Amino acid sequence: MKLAIGGVCANFIGVIAIYFNLAETGSEQFAMNFTLFAFAFWALSALGLILMGAGKRKLGGILTIIGAILFIPLGLIAMFGARSAMNSAQGQDMDERRRLASTTTDSPR
Repeated sequence: MKLAIGGVCANFIGVIAIYFNLAETGSEQFAMNFTLFAFAFWALSALGLILMGAGKRKLGGILTIIGAILFIPLGLIAMFGARSAMNSAQGQDMDERRRLASTTTDSPR
């Protein structure tokens, strides 16, 4: 989860860098429009982080990955972190299922 948080923070810095780079070299209107587009993707990945923190790791991970696509190669940090969080959640779910299954099968009939 920490890697995903770091990746989303890096993507936010990328949004700011995109704005300043485009504003310096191109038109201000184009810079603002593209920055708003990039900010929408960043907001999607931030929403994914919030959902992962709230316990919906699979949905949150998918949203974080989708939001980080625009920022490749910088977005790979968030993608790997989200994928790792999703995998750890699946492992915890499987352990919980195994524990519940063993307690129900061990009980006397």
